Amino acid sequence: MFETPQKMFFYLTGLVVDSAAAVTEQKELMHNWVEFFIDTSAAVAGGSILTFMLFAINEWFYPNRNISGEWEAIELVEDSSRKELEGYVLKFKLHVLQKGYELEGSGEKISETPPDGKEYKYEPEKRVTVKFVGYIDKKFLSKTRIYINIIEFGRLRESRTCFRLIFRSANKLEGALISTAANSKGTVVLNKS
Repeated sequence: MFETPQKMFFYLTGLVVDSAAAVTEQKELMHNWVEFFIDTSAAVAGGSILTFMLFAINEWFYPNRNISGEWEAIELVEDSSRKELEGYVLKFKLHVLQKGYELEGSGEKISETPPDGKEYKYEPEKRVTVKFVGYIDKKFLSKTRIYINIIEFGRLRESRTCFRLIFRSANKLEGALISTAANSKGTVVLNKS
C-alpha cells in the first residue's frame, strides 16, 4: 500500500507535501519521532532492568530474616517510678509468628528476680499472659530495627510495654524497653530457643 515508511508517516499524520522544503521538514519531523520512540523504549527497558537488579539484590543478598519461633525475653528494669523495682529481671517465653515484615504472638511471664538475686519461677497456672504485635523496619544502609508492642494481662490491670530491638545475631535481639507498669524503662535481650 505504501511505497516507503515516509509516505506511510505522511499519510497517518495528514501532512501534505507541497515543496522540497516541506519534504525535508517532514523527513526531519519523522526522524525526531523515531528518535523519541527509540529513546523512550531504551529508558523503559533500562529502568525495568535496573528495577529487576535491585529486586534481585534485595532478595538474594538482603533476605528478610525469619524470626518466627520461640524466644526467651529477659528484661532488666533500670528506671521506675517505684524505686524498689529497679534492678528487677523479668523473664518471658514468647511465641512469635512473622508474616512478611509484620509480627504477632503471645507469651507468658515465667520468672522474676529482684535485685537480691533470688529468682521466683511462676507455676504454669499462675503465669501472667501477654499478647503482642510488631513489625520489622528493614534498612539497607543502617541497622534493621524491630518494634514490638506488648499487652501484659496482669493480675491487677493491663500494662503495655514497647521493645525497640536490633539484631545481634540470627538468634539474638537486643534493645530498649519502656513500660506503663510502674513507668519502667530498661533493656531487653531476646534469645531464640
